[in-house]
Amino acid sequence: MRFSYVLSLLGLSLIGAPDAPAQQPPTPPQAPASGAPAILMSPALNPASHVLQSGDQLELNIFSLPDLPKSYTVRADGRFNHPVIGEVKAAGVTVSSLEKLIRARLSKELRDPGFSLGLVSVSQMDVSVLGEVGKAGKYTLPTGTSLLELLAQVGGVTAKADPDGAYIIRQGQQVPVNLSTANQPKLASFSMRPGDIFFVNPGRRVSVVGEVREPGIYAVSAKSTTQFEDAIKAAGGTKETAAAGRILLVRPTLEKPLTVDLLSPPKNGSYPELTDGDTVVVQPRAVIVLGAVSKAGPMPLEGSETLVDVLSKAGLSQGKLDQVVVIRASDVREGNEKRETYDVEKYLKEASSLVPVPVHDGDLVYVPPQDAPGGGLLGGGGLLQLLLMARTFTSF
Repeated sequence: MRFSYVLSLLGLSLIGAPDAPAQQPPTPPQAPASGAPAILMSPALNPASHVLQSGDQLELNIFSLPDLPKSYTVRADGRFNHPVIGEVKAAGVTVSSLEKLIRARLSKELRDPGFSLGLVSVSQMDVSVLGEVGKAGKYTLPTGTSLLELLAQVGGVTAKADPDGAYIIRQGQQVPVNLSTANQPKLASFSMRPGDIFFVNPGRRVSVVGEVREPGIYAVSAKSTTQFEDAIKAAGGTKETAAAGRILLVRPTLEKPLTVDLLSPPKNGSYPELTDGDTVVVQPRAVIVLGAVSKAGPMPLEGSETLVDVLSKAGLSQGKLDQVVVIRASDVREGNEKRETYDVEKYLKEASSLVPVPVHDGDLVYVPPQDAPGGGLLGGGGLLQLLLMARTFTSF
């Protein structure tokens, strides 16, 4: 790829070469043809700001000496040799800075030091890109291209990519790379080198359904210690109605789903590790209502409902409203055999006699029937049977 950037001392102006008008946008990079490397120029590469380096080709034309060589390549030591001004250090400066240096040197040697300086081409390097990227293959890039620029050229990573599972093989050494959005500044400053191999591993494909904003299939990193949180975050996060304390892990090889409580520290130090094909189910917040009500079973929670709100939705029947039992999911998870009893009947008669009783996700509410033996609880089993029901509900 050839472009020119000419600095003319005659008018001290920038002149675009005829074959590359400044007003025309650069040709977009093409995917590599089969068996041939692609020639890619960084979209951020600007001749005016490009810092010269070894391998760059310059065109220096002294108007009063038209027979002198005009083409010069910056050597590995960062210099080039000119018949009139001798050794010139070019690497590490811009074309504009180099123009000032050459002008000062020529002014000492020539009466008419008019000249033009152009950047003909930049040095290039070959790198390989493999794995979960948009367009894998071998690419020829301007030397110094950043990893972020390379990612843009190859179409980014696929939906299957592990953002923490990429690495670069450089001179036999493996350099890990984090491709997360938060790490973009580092990717922008990480320069590729000749012969680098950039590889992006696939992540673990997990389905996320239920009370999330964008249900779907997402890739999570095999290295992550927060895979459940990562999967849910990728799905847009939870809705207000989500039960974060009762996340289900569904796996074909498991007899029944596992329950994960993201509101509490994991009992064994870590949550279960996700694998390919897993499904994460974010259940809706709900309280289970049993006994003498018209609509027994799970009752969705949409906000900060109270005990009376839940019973009103469930429909009161002929029950012992002065002995309404509440078993807290938090007590069940901690193994505490506790119950709370409330006189809702008195509240219905005297509206100010009962302080609002909040109910939370996983709680169990039981209204004893009028003819229930054993003090109004479920048969002779009483509290034990209620606890068993509560454990079943909160663990599934």
